[in-house]
Amino acid sequence: MPKENAVTLEFHVAREARDRYQFDEALFSLSGNVIFNNFHGARVFAQKINDKRDLVRFPEQTVRAGHINAMGLIDEILHFVTDLYREQKNREVMRLALDSDPRINLVHRYGGGELVIGTAHITRPCIVSPDKLVLEWNVSSFAELSESVNSSTLQLEPLLAFGAAIVLLGAGPTQPLPGASLLAAFRARAIALECMNLGAACRTYNVLASEQRAVVAGLFP
Repeated sequence: MPKENAVTLEFHVAREARDRYQFDEALFSLSGNVIFNNFHGARVFAQKINDKRDLVRFPEQTVRAGHINAMGLIDEILHFVTDLYREQKNREVMRLALDSDPRINLVHRYGGGELVIGTAHITRPCIVSPDKLVLEWNVSSFAELSESVNSSTLQLEPLLAFGAAIVLLGAGPTQPLPGASLLAAFRARAIALECMNLGAACRTYNVLASEQRAVVAGLFP
């Protein structure tokens, strides 16, 4: 039985590294984040890296499970501290700085009820993919989108029209919970759906878009 206070750790792993080390896909979410529910997962992950390295000649390149676990903890702590600072001190601090291809739509900033994607300042729900930005989306909130699927998929159509393999939905400071009908709508179309808080969705979208993945994000500032 899982411990009541167990913490799930996750961070993104680049596609190149996933291919090089042949990590078990069971360790990953559909967006490319590796997820460790326990220390055994970190141990398996470290072993995969070590198997590809010449540790006899270069023992200093050994990766230990404790290092992986610590990296996951640091990643979670940094996200928490950054979000706390934004809420208490400066909502404009979280500028998403990536060396980016100007031809790709990336989220440059979020917070304070606003998103900055490319040069556009957006204060209402929007849909973004690497090559298209939709500002006219007839939905006011994540909750409305999730509930509307019970009777119609009309509000989902702009998302589905992209034909993306991965759809991210980002809203609020904490992870939103999708309704069963919303999950079923994507499952029936064999489309991967991940619901995240707004910051996590923006960061994950940027990484996947930069990796030239078939991704689209519905964001609720």
